[in-house]
Amino acid sequence: MSVSALAPFNVKVGMDFSGEFTFEEEPVSISADIKNGFTIAGEYVVPYSDEIDFGIGLAYQFARSFDEVGANEDATFSFVPIYGVAKYNIEQFYVLGQLGYNMFNTSEEFTGDLKTEGGLYYGVGGGIKIAENIFAEILYSANNGKLTDDVDELKVNNSQISAMVGFSF
Repeated sequence: MSVSALAPFNVKVGMDFSGEFTFEEEPVSISADIKNGFTIAGEYVVPYSDEIDFGIGLAYQFARSFDEVGANEDATFSFVPIYGVAKYNIEQFYVLGQLGYNMFNTSEEFTGDLKTEGGLYYGVGGGIKIAENIFAEILYSANNGKLTDDVDELKVNNSQISAMVGFSF
């Protein structure tokens, strides 16, 4: 039976690890490690069949900073993904995919006079139903966005691995 068969609302919290933030302005690309962070998410998921679920979700990736020597602790950023989710259930296990749009937010110390734009969000992962309404997930996700001024455009990408625990109701 589907993980979401009897409980379509999911609330989950997690820790984000192995984060990497990339700045790209052709032909130059610069990457930096980011500090671990936290994410909270909510999803509405309904079964399509015994094996397949579809739904929508919203997450908030709490503000985080760079994990580099000399990095300004006040230069923070966060993302707010809004996404569709698809799950394929195998007994108490499942694999999932997420695809959507994320809003990109920064502190003034991060961007100065630059403007932020959101972009594509995607994630892939898997999970396990631990108890009737409790589950755990591992997710690889990537957030894309832009920093712009009147002349230039800088593409940004934040990728990470998240370990999450959730509750269905």
